[in-house]
Amino acid sequence: YIGKAKVYSKLVIFNLTDFFEFTCSTEDGFADKRNPDIYLFCAEKFQAFPHEVAVFEDSYSAIKTAAGANFPVIAVYDKTAEHHWQEIKQIAVKTKRDGFMIL
Repeated sequence: YIGKAKVYSKLVIFNLTDFFEFTCSTEDGFADKRNPDIYLFCAEKFQAFPHEVAVFEDSYSAIKTAAGANFPVIAVYDKTAEHHWQEIKQIAVKTKRDGFMIL
């Protein structure tokens, strides 16, 4: 679990705040990410269908939930999910294990 303050601090560190209109977390009153409500809420805020919204996730259960709700998932490597990495690679449309390059 990472709170909104920590998410925002990461966006600031990587100079990404201009690329995000909002963030959502379980702090906003959503159940944990084994329930797709948080992803569906975000799609609704964008007035988009799930298949039109990419979800970046590092949690195995959250990756399964988002993909199961028809969201394309970009799986971000997290050591705690390493034992699921082969399955994650099958679920996600893209995986990132060694960081990102923003162009």
